[in-house]
Amino acid sequence: MNSQKLIVSLEDVLNDYYPLSGTLKNAPDGRTIIDCNDCGVQFIIAELQHTTFVDGLVALSTSIHHQIADAFGYYTFMKSWGRRARLEHIDPPMNDRSLLKTSAHIWRTVTRARKIDLNTEVFCGFAIDRHNRLIPPIPKSYFGNVTFSGCPKMVVSQLINGLPSLVALQIRKTVTDMNNSRIQSTIDWIEQQPDKSLIIQRFLSNGKDLVVTNWSKCQEQNLINFGDGTSIKQRLLGRRSKVDGASVIFSAEDGTDVYIILPTEKLEILEHDPEFKKFIVS
Repeated sequence: MNSQKLIVSLEDVLNDYYPLSGTLKNAPDGRTIIDCNDCGVQFIIAELQHTTFVDGLVALSTSIHHQIADAFGYYTFMKSWGRRARLEHIDPPMNDRSLLKTSAHIWRTVTRARKIDLNTEVFCGFAIDRHNRLIPPIPKSYFGNVTFSGCPKMVVSQLINGLPSLVALQIRKTVTDMNNSRIQSTIDWIEQQPDKSLIIQRFLSNGKDLVVTNWSKCQEQNLINFGDGTSIKQRLLGRRSKVDGASVIFSAEDGTDVYIILPTEKLEILEHDPEFKKFIVS
């Protein structure tokens, strides 16, 4: 993979994705805004690293600030960058049940491994894609954040001792309730708040709650190709090692890859949980 080709095509694609060349700043009302000052991507709000190994394989490492775009927006940008590297046209950005079962399985078994008091109320936070939930729907080529956080809650005793299907139904209800009316009313409420810095997520990765992110759909619909073939795998780096309670779901050729971030002692308990091991191939 030619690194110079990557640099030239990146400069080109940033003309369309110009917010990535800007800088994040705080507005007087507490909002985070993008100052489109064309500072470039390195160490601002996005960064990348290109590494070539002895056998000729290449690892391209990228990162982007989550306040700039969601996972779908990130993959849309990467796909567009790849198309530009191949000198192809891009569409400029506009300013299932298996997942439910997987999320429910992770939430149940991770909570059991943490050995939390049975009467404690815990939350499971996850991103809900709004592209097709708004009226009219937002085009897939839109670049930015189009996710809302779903946040089902359950008492620990019900979560770990009840039927797994009930946990999945609880997650499904949260997703179903996130319709156009709910989204619009939430946006209106946010706009009415004088100090938006006081708006925080209800769930936290603090040893009690869990955050689950699904990237499998983004991967399947946005294969990245810079002209040297599509990427073999796309995986998460270990930057979130200090987080206590997060999971990222990736698609794989023969199933699903699940990353779980927990303290070592909790992971060891999880690995010996018969229910957890039933669906895991290491």
